[in-house]
Amino acid sequence: MGVRASTLTGRAVVDPRLLHLTKWKERQVDDMLIAHEHDLGGRFALGPRHAAVLLGMTDDEAAPIFELMDTDHNDLVDAFELIATIVTLSGLTIRQKIDVLHALFDFSRTGELTVDELTIFFRCVSSGCSKVDGNVVAPTVAELEKTAKWCFTKADRSLSMELAKREFDEFVFTDPRILHFLEYFSGDTRQVPLLTGAKWTDKGWRLFADAGSPLKGMPFEGESLHSKRPDECLELSPALFGGTRLGLIRPGLVQDRGFLGAVAILSTAPKLIKNLFVPTGQEDPHGRFALRFIIGGRERVVCVDDRLACSSLNRPLLARTEDPAESLWLPLLEKAFFKLRGSADAAAAASTLDCLRALTGDAWEEFAELPGDATALWDLLKAWTARGRAGLAATPRGGRPRGCGVVAGRAYGVLKVVEAGPKRVRLVQFCRGWAGPRPGGRWSLDDERWDDPVVAKECGFRAKDEAVFWLELDEVQQVFDCGWSCKLYDPEMWTTQRRAAAFPDQGGGCLNQTTWVANPQFFLDLPHKTPVQLTLTQNGTHAIGLCVVRQDRGDDGAAVEKVVDVKQDRVVGLTERFVKGPAVDMYLDDLDVGAYAIIPMTLSPVAGTGGAVAVSTRARTPHTLRGEEEILARAVSDEGTSSHDTILLEAPPAPALLAGGDQEAQSVAALYGLIGDLWVEAFGLQLRRDALLGRYKKLYRAKWEQAQRRLAAG
Repeated sequence: MGVRASTLTGRAVVDPRLLHLTKWKERQVDDMLIAHEHDLGGRFALGPRHAAVLLGMTDDEAAPIFELMDTDHNDLVDAFELIATIVTLSGLTIRQKIDVLHALFDFSRTGELTVDELTIFFRCVSSGCSKVDGNVVAPTVAELEKTAKWCFTKADRSLSMELAKREFDEFVFTDPRILHFLEYFSGDTRQVPLLTGAKWTDKGWRLFADAGSPLKGMPFEGESLHSKRPDECLELSPALFGGTRLGLIRPGLVQDRGFLGAVAILSTAPKLIKNLFVPTGQEDPHGRFALRFIIGGRERVVCVDDRLACSSLNRPLLARTEDPAESLWLPLLEKAFFKLRGSADAAAAASTLDCLRALTGDAWEEFAELPGDATALWDLLKAWTARGRAGLAATPRGGRPRGCGVVAGRAYGVLKVVEAGPKRVRLVQFCRGWAGPRPGGRWSLDDERWDDPVVAKECGFRAKDEAVFWLELDEVQQVFDCGWSCKLYDPEMWTTQRRAAAFPDQGGGCLNQTTWVANPQFFLDLPHKTPVQLTLTQNGTHAIGLCVVRQDRGDDGAAVEKVVDVKQDRVVGLTERFVKGPAVDMYLDDLDVGAYAIIPMTLSPVAGTGGAVAVSTRARTPHTLRGEEEILARAVSDEGTSSHDTILLEAPPAPALLAGGDQEAQSVAALYGLIGDLWVEAFGLQLRRDALLGRYKKLYRAKWEQAQRRLAAG
C-alpha cells in the first residue's frame, strides 16, 4: 500500500467475483468484524467454511471469493488480509475505511500502532488488493517496512514508540501515494445496491442549468423532452461499442462543437475512447456507466445512467453514431461530459482545447493559425504525426472559400502524412469522423491516381476504407486554418505520474529572482537509466519553464530538503527561454540513476496560478515522484541562489524569408527579427543587472552591520 500506488491510473478494475462487495456499507462491514471476533475467535487463518461464516454467506456463495484469495492453493487464507481487502473494496468513505483498518490492526487495543503493526497493515492491504485487481503490484516487504518507518520518522517517533491515531491520519491523508491508492478503490466505480434486473437512475444529472431556459433549438423539459432507455427510443438495442470501429458522429441539438471536435480528433485511436469507460459491473442490465476525465492533473470519475434525452416522438436529441452500426458510447460520453461541466449549457461553451485535455490529460497545444508557407506546414504536420496526435479544423467564419467537402467548424483527426510516387506528392490522410457526405479532393477513393501501385503501396491505400479521406497539401492549406497537437506516450512502454502544482501567492518567479525558492518542488527517484519526458501545464498564459537539478540524498530517500541553491554543474535540464502558453515540455535523453528535484517556474512572480507536472519514464521499475508534503521539508530561507545564466523570454518568431521576391520586404523582415533578438537580449541584461544590484546591496548591508558590531564591541 502506498509505495507503488502512484503508478496506478484510472479506477480499480475489480475481479467480477468480488464486485458485489463494493456495495457493502457500515452494517455489512460491522457484521463481518463481529463474526470474526465472536464467531471465529479472531483467528488468523481461515478455511472455506470459516470464510463463509465471516462473510455471512453460504459455502457456495463464499467459494469464488475464497478461491481468488487462496493463491497458495492450500485451502487457507489470511483472515486479516481478506477483511482488509473487503473493507478497501467496500462502499465506505475513505475516512471510514481508514478508521476501520486502523482498529483492525491495533492488536494491543491501545488506540496506537507499533511499527510492526503498521507494516502488517500495509502488507495485508496491498497483498489482498493485488489479488482482486491485476493492475495492483504488491510492494516487497522491504518496501513496506521502509514506508512504515518513514511514517514514524515524519511523526518524530522512534521505532520503539507507538504511533498515535492522529499522527497516523496525518500521514495517510497527506501522503499522495497512499491517498491515491485509496482513491483508486473508491468513487463512482463501486457498485450501488440494486434489485435484480432493476434499472439505475442518476438523480444528480441535469441537461440544462435552468430547466425553464433550454439552449437555443432545444425543447423544454417536460411535455416536449423526455428521458428514455435505449430500448424505448431506438429501433435496435445497441451495444456500448458496435464493433472495432467507433462509427461516425452525428451531432445532436446541443451545439457542443468543441466537445464533438475533440472526440472526432481522438477517434483516430478507438482504444483511447474505449479506455474512458471504467467497468462497474452494473452496465448490463442496470444501465450504470462510469467514465473518467482528467481535470487539473487529477482524475475525475463521473457516473451516468443510460437514459437518452428524446423528443415527444421518442427521437434522441443528443449526439449519436452511425455506420457501421449505432452504439451507445457517444451519447453516454457526451452525457457524462455535461455532468462534469454542470450542464449542457456549460459544456457547449467548452473549447476544443479544453475538451482534449479533459479527455486525455495530455498537454495539447492549440494553433490558432497554421503556417502559410507550404514547406513549413508540411514539416509541422510531419512533426505532429510523428510524436502523437493532431487535428485540423476550418473556422466557421468568412474569408477564403472552403472546399473538398470539409464542414466549417468541425475538427478532423490527422492520421498520417506521406510523400508518395515518383513526383513525391505530399498527401495527408484524415479520419472521416463525421456522418454525412465523405470529404475528399482530387485524391478521392475512386480517383485513377490510386491505380499507381507505387503510390498505393507507399500510402497504404485501401479502396474500400470509407472511414478516411485524403487531401493534397495545397488542399489542406486552402481548407484548414487552425489545429491542435500533443505528444503521446504508449502506456505499455512508458510510466506516467502527475502531481498538481500551485505557484505561491508571494515570491516565486525564476532563477532571475532570488524568490524562486518559494515555487513548488517535486522530487524524482530513478531506479534505472531512462529517457525522461516532463510536461508542465498551467491554467493561465504566463511564461513558464522547468528546472531539473541532481540531488545527493542520504539513506532515507524520502528525507530530502527543498533545493535552495542551484549550481550550474548540478543542473541537468533548464528551460532557458520561457514560453507563454498552456504547456512547456522538456525531454532528457537517458537520465542516469539517482535523485532529482523538479522546479516549475514562471518568468516573473505570479499569484494564484495552478497547473500540473507530468513525468514519463521508460524505466523497467516505475520511478517515484513526490511533492513537498511527502518529504521532511525544513524551513528554508525566503531567498534562493543560483549560479546559472539569466533566463530569457522566448522571442516572437520573425517572418520567414522567402526565396526570391521583394528584396526590400526581405530586408524589413530580417530587421524585424534582429530587433526582436536585441530586445530579448536587452531584457535579459536588465534582469541580470537587477539581480547583481540586489546581491551588491545585500553584501554591502552585511559589511555595514559587521562594522557596526565592531564599533559596539569597542
